[in-house]
Amino acid sequence: MNSTIKISPPQLISMLLIGDVFALFCLRDSISAMTALAFAAAATLEFLAALPFLLMYRGGRSIASAGKIYLSVLLIFIIIRIFAILSMLWNTGEIIFAPFAASGIWGRILVTAVIAVSCFYIVSKGIKALSRACVISAAIGALCVAVVMISALLQSDFENFRRVPSENFFSELLRGLSLGGGIGSLLVFAGFSDGRITSSVLWYFISNIIITVCIILTGVLVCGGIMDITDFPIAAAAQLSQPIAVQRIDSLFLSVFAVFAVFAAAVQGSAAKLVINQLFSKKTS
Repeated sequence: MNSTIKISPPQLISMLLIGDVFALFCLRDSISAMTALAFAAAATLEFLAALPFLLMYRGGRSIASAGKIYLSVLLIFIIIRIFAILSMLWNTGEIIFAPFAASGIWGRILVTAVIAVSCFYIVSKGIKALSRACVISAAIGALCVAVVMISALLQSDFENFRRVPSENFFSELLRGLSLGGGIGSLLVFAGFSDGRITSSVLWYFISNIIITVCIILTGVLVCGGIMDITDFPIAAAAQLSQPIAVQRIDSLFLSVFAVFAVFAAAVQGSAAKLVINQLFSKKTS
């Protein structure tokens, strides 16, 4: 791989977190405090699974030196993740859409096409441009999530935690593992980390756990009383939040959702591009 490409720890963390937060925005079905606990456990298991490969990088090896079988497995994980992101985007389009997407399936197809074109454009600009843009997008998204959380804390009924049934831990653990399927791109981009690889990825997982728990608990606070009739509790929580009495947050959330959808897919697309380049490289053993 091109050794001149370096990704700083903040850029690496931002690139990976955008996809995770987008998946949470698209989270379906009932959630509870047990969901937050299980998702945190799932992130911990993912870190432990990635640790041996991170130690390989620390030993001076790259993913290219691991061979074509390893690269092929990574590519499969990345492709699955790309299709999962597109599926989540399509499904969440039932309640989150741009105004012209309200016309039905053709409107949703048009929105998906626009996002796909945007992803191709971003991928064509390379990792450096993508990583820098992800930091800015992640900062804006963090501000949006913080506004929703503060509004939820000030306005919501904490009895909502008791109104939702507690989910089964192991089923929610499997749900968390399936939702956080970005380990392929993590292992690709970790090889470009400009600094201590293991500590950078560790901070990513710590950030992932904190943000995931906060977002899920916010969803329970806001939608706990209507969880039975809400298909997308996190998205509904953002739409129902009114931090200012005369202004809804719907438009802000829609903007952040669209940006995160584009970058979540673009990050996976860039990882796939890097792996494909290595698979067809004569230097790959």
